[in-house]
Amino acid sequence: MQRPKVDRVALLSGRVVLDQAEGILIASRRCREELAFEELLDAARRHHLGVLQMARALVRVATGDSSRSASTGSEQAATTEWGELLHQRPGDVPHPI
Repeated sequence: MQRPKVDRVALLSGRVVLDQAEGILIASRRCREELAFEELLDAARRHHLGVLQMARALVRVATGDSSRSASTGSEQAATTEWGELLHQRPGDVPHPI
């Protein structure tokens, strides 16, 4: 029996994006990794998106990489969820999750 082919590059890319998005939330919220992932998952569910789609959008919004003229629905969702948090100045107290 043959194993199904696994796209290792896609898997690694997805993991990297998740790690980046979690890192953004951990740094912004000063929370644990588990809470950051739960927040990503909850936001994805609220907006009917996949967690990787939401993670990619968060990274694009946080890094200012929304270079397209019109942002995607996932980027709008990320802005709705975290726009205020991402625009806080250093030293501002983050809102609890």
